[in-house]
Amino acid sequence: MSEIDAAPLSAAAGIPARSHAVRVAQARYLFGVLALGAMYYGAAKLGYLLEFAGPVAAIVWLPVGVGIAFLYLGGIRYWPGLLIGDLLANNYSALPLGSALGQTTGNMLEVLIAAVLLRRLVGRGSPLGSIADLGGMLIAIAIGVAVSATVGLLSLWLGDVVATDDLAHLWRTWWLGDFSGAVVVVPLAVAWYDATEDDALGRAACRDGHRLYFAKAS
Repeated sequence: MSEIDAAPLSAAAGIPARSHAVRVAQARYLFGVLALGAMYYGAAKLGYLLEFAGPVAAIVWLPVGVGIAFLYLGGIRYWPGLLIGDLLANNYSALPLGSALGQTTGNMLEVLIAAVLLRRLVGRGSPLGSIADLGGMLIAIAIGVAVSATVGLLSLWLGDVVATDDLAHLWRTWWLGDFSGAVVVVPLAVAWYDATEDDALGRAACRDGHRLYFAKAS
């Protein structure tokens, strides 16, 4: 068979491999989105169980930390999981539709902005690696949760859910609750991720060392 005849066959043989890789990538993406939604929902239910969350704002809102950590470590593309988790976690039946949509929008923007800023200010290194990186993490979180507190409360105020006199107090409670939840979860998630990554690299290096040793011995 000539090289000209073999070229189409080689190209055709590569199509199933590419299709399989695309299906695997799509399955991994779907799994990541659903995993984020489940973790966000689970963190919210834990907060309700421990009575961290009130009817409007939470003392410690753990889902925001779960969302920021997941998008920072896994990738911003998994953001639809935030929408799934937030819609499942919150009971919006008692709120006006506009207030409910505004609150969900604020919750999503909060995590997205904080995760994007964290990637810009810290990059792919650990935000726990230096004082400057730690400061960048705190700044990113502070800005993100301020967006949620502002958008969420503005939506509730426009829907006559909260009174004007309560806005300042509720904004402070909302901001502190989301900030506390992020500060609790994000460093723990990053530290756990770094530890598992270092362990995986150590095992890989050990395997390579064994292979090199036996190759020299033979």
